[in-house]
Amino acid sequence: MILIACVVVLLGFAAMRPADLRDKALKTSGITGQAELDGRVILEKMAAAHGSRSYHSKAQQTFRFKNTWQWLPGAMYRPWRENGQAIEMTCFTGASLKAETRFLSGVNKGEIWGVDQQRAYTRKNTRAAPIWQRDANIELWISSFQFLFELPFRTAYYPLVADMGMDQLDGQSYRKVFVTWNNAQASNAYDQLILWINPTTYLLEKAHYTCRDSGFGFFTATIHYRDYVKRNGFLAAQSADITFGGPQARYFGQYIELHRIEYLGTPAYTATDQ
Repeated sequence: MILIACVVVLLGFAAMRPADLRDKALKTSGITGQAELDGRVILEKMAAAHGSRSYHSKAQQTFRFKNTWQWLPGAMYRPWRENGQAIEMTCFTGASLKAETRFLSGVNKGEIWGVDQQRAYTRKNTRAAPIWQRDANIELWISSFQFLFELPFRTAYYPLVADMGMDQLDGQSYRKVFVTWNNAQASNAYDQLILWINPTTYLLEKAHYTCRDSGFGFFTATIHYRDYVKRNGFLAAQSADITFGGPQARYFGQYIELHRIEYLGTPAYTATDQ
C-alpha cells in the first residue's frame, strides 16, 4: 500500500495541477445563491450540534492529544521532534488562527511552539519570552492542527460555501458542504474542503481537504472524526484518523493512513517547565 501511495503522489507531482474538490454541478454553474443558502443552513445546524456557542464563550480552549504518524509520511512530514509526543494545544478563539503547543513529553518537554498572525515563535517554557522567527514547519502545522480541531466551530469565517447534496459511504448517508476561499475554482493559492455531515445528528464525521500550504497543491487528505464526547459544553472527538485522498479513496479495500490523533482527556504525563 505504501508503494501505491508513493506512485499516486509522484503522478500527482508530475501533473502539478491543484486538486479540485468541486463536483460537476459546481464546476458547471459555480456557487449559486440557493446552494450557498442551503450550505450555510447546514453549517449552522452542525455548529449548534457541536456546541459552537460554548466553544466561543471563552477566549481560549485547550486540547491535549497525542499524534502518531506512519513511518513513511512521518519521515517526510511529521512536525514533532518525536513520534507520539503528548501535546497540550491552546487555541485562541476567533477569526484568526492563533495557537500554541506545549510538549508534555519527549526530548523537548516543556518547550512551546506558537503561531500568531501567521508568525512563528518558540519559548523554552511558560515563563520565557517568545523568540520570533520564520519557521515554515511551525507556521504550517500549528495552524493546521488548530484548524482541524476547530472545523465545526469556524462556520462564521467560511467565505464561500455551497451545499453539495447527499452522498453514501459504507451504508451511511451524509450531507456534503463545499467550503473555500477567494474563488470557487481550484488554485494553489487557497484550500478547498468538503465537510461530510451526518444528516441525523449534524455531527461532522469526515472532512476532505487540500493542503496547498504544504507546497503540493495536488495532495488531498481526509480526517475521520470518531467518538465525540462533551467537554466544557462542546463536543470534542476522542480520536481522528487522517488518510490519503478522499473519503472513498481506498486501495485493496483499505485506507492509506497517514497519521492519527488521540485526545488525552487527562494528560498521561505531568507537564513540568524545564
